Amino acid sequence: MKEIALVFLATGFEDIEAIAQVDILRRAGIAVKTVSVEKQLQVISAHNVSVKADMLIDDLAEDAAPLAIILPGGLPGASNLFASKKLMNLIKKQNEAKRWIAAICASPGVVLAPSGVLNDRKATAYPSFEKHFDKSTSYISEGVVLDGHIITAQGPAFSIPFGLTIAKAIKGEAVAKEVANGMLVRNDLW
Repeated sequence: MKEIALVFLATGFEDIEAIAQVDILRRAGIAVKTVSVEKQLQVISAHNVSVKADMLIDDLAEDAAPLAIILPGGLPGASNLFASKKLMNLIKKQNEAKRWIAAICASPGVVLAPSGVLNDRKATAYPSFEKHFDKSTSYISEGVVLDGHIITAQGPAFSIPFGLTIAKAIKGEAVAKEVANGMLVRNDLW
């Protein structure tokens, strides 16, 4: 599981924030699987799009150590991610191992902040979700923020820069730039 990035899906996830990550990371040559935290593979997005995940969270090994954990936002998607005890335990282990954790929109505030992952870090989230941050977290009003092994982003408009930042963190700047160029993303946008 170490060389696979996992994008977690819960009912009400923000469509573009999930699917853009799968697309961009696969373009970068990174193995990616979508994981449903629900009891079934089929997950309904915030905008009523039905997506079939690659696997169920219950099928993850107890000692799973993915290359990256990626959390789209959306409501109630972020709240439903937070409600998954297995996901919250995995995030804790991932953080302790200093492996990549990336969250966008509501998820930095609703999922990462309560887990303590953002304590003593710089982070961003959808405006107003910083209210969930611990006092030790420095809220940065930018589209994407990288602090150590944690990547956070503000929301749907930053889905592509978020994905490119994850790709850059994992595969390096040259690969991320190649992906960006192939997608016609200007360098000043990320």
